Amino acid sequence: MDLFPYAKKIEMKLEHFNFYNAVEIIENFSFFNYYKKLSGNKDYFQSLMLEERPGRIKNELYCHDIEIYNAYYYRFCLKCFERDSENGVPYWHITHNLPGVTYCEKHQCKLVSSDVKFNGKKLIALSNQVKISELPLLNDWEEKILKLISEQTVYLFYKKDSTRDTNTAYISYLYESGYLKDFALDEKSLTNDFMLFYSDSICKIINIDKKYVISTLIRRIKEAATGDIHPLFHILFLIFCGKKIKHLNENNQLTIPFDSDLFIEKTCKCFDGFFIHNSTLRFRKEGLIGSVKCSCGNYYGIESWNMKIEVRYGEKFTEQVGELLFVEDLPISEISSKLNISKSDLKNYLISRRNSARY
Repeated sequence: MDLFPYAKKIEMKLEHFNFYNAVEIIENFSFFNYYKKLSGNKDYFQSLMLEERPGRIKNELYCHDIEIYNAYYYRFCLKCFERDSENGVPYWHITHNLPGVTYCEKHQCKLVSSDVKFNGKKLIALSNQVKISELPLLNDWEEKILKLISEQTVYLFYKKDSTRDTNTAYISYLYESGYLKDFALDEKSLTNDFMLFYSDSICKIINIDKKYVISTLIRRIKEAATGDIHPLFHILFLIFCGKKIKHLNENNQLTIPFDSDLFIEKTCKCFDGFFIHNSTLRFRKEGLIGSVKCSCGNYYGIESWNMKIEVRYGEKFTEQVGELLFVEDLPISEISSKLNISKSDLKNYLISRRNSARY
């Protein structure tokens, strides 16, 4: 169910029914939509599934971790089973069997486990002949976390857009949570708190090693690595930070981890201490480096270890300068005060604009 290399064969066998093509089969009847949303190379991912070479799929994706976090046996919802039986034939639901899912998104009830091995050699159709066992019930807090994991996993599967760069948002979340101090990550506290947040019972049910999860995430965040990690890791981290998948794709404001007066002095008046999601932050040995883009278009390159700030002014700033200088005919001192920029910086900006105009 998770990933399969036979979509083209299915397309050929069912083409006289005007069925889906191979790409649509992959998107509708596999875990592809789950894995691709946080993948930097979804086209390559899809090409592996169309090559009809099953070994390459699991050998080349997610460092061989891709199937470790699947459940051992297929899961299903008893209420969905009853509804499907009334409407025709009961079937295995993809969303019930995504990694980490223990609740039915439709009925908000706990799934049951079957005796059918996940991706075993023989796939047995869902019927009354399938034996079931109840998933263990945990305490209220643990069940709340399991519901959140299930909810976010299904949301990731169905959502239309992809998220590729999570580093900037994660650095912001770590700063908000108090794990980023003096531009350095408090790895020990973060690891200890993450280990306490997810109980051993939760980890056993969703089949993860929490120490490996947080160490992988820390390495990914610090190194700004481009390789893919399992989507379940992202979901666990976001829930730990009190966030959701949708926050990664919204242009909502993220708290910037620079509260120095020097930084605020260097920025324009409309800058309010937040930056939008398409800005970038990265860890370096000395601290943080990155860029911040204000809503007016001004761009700030930052090096945290010496609070060096390089400003590249946007179109709005250029228009404001032109209005104040040529229309209102204000002196440099008054313009610099209105735009929150030093007289020397404003003069340098005007000189650079004049020189660029020559060419």
